[in-house]
Amino acid sequence: MAKIIMKHPTMPMHGPEHHAMIAAVLVTAYKNLTGKATDEEIKEAIRRGATVPGGYCGLYGTDAAAIATGIAMSTILKATPLTDYERRTANMMTSRALAAIASNRGARCCKRTPLLSANQYFKKCLA
Repeated sequence: MAKIIMKHPTMPMHGPEHHAMIAAVLVTAYKNLTGKATDEEIKEAIRRGATVPGGYCGLYGTDAAAIATGIAMSTILKATPLTDYERRTANMMTSRALAAIASNRGARCCKRTPLLSANQYFKKCLA
């Protein structure tokens, strides 16, 4: 899904639009695979992903694609600052995605890191 959306002419080559897109794609894929997510959760992932500003990867020391995997996981698990397992699992997901991203080189990551993050996400979800 992400590759199709990235090829669409209205999707910029680079930019913060990717943050909401990858979070939504991951929740949608989870819904398609398990039937356990709702359209409202997909919309919530989009809302959360849209709050991550552009340039996060270089300016804040974490890649927004990794954050998007955490957003997807926390949305699905209904994590809050007060939940234990759910919050830890979402943080672990972000950590796994970030480790995969950090092991790769290259600037301008909007096309590469969503795919690396998604790979980690599905390893976790399907384990």
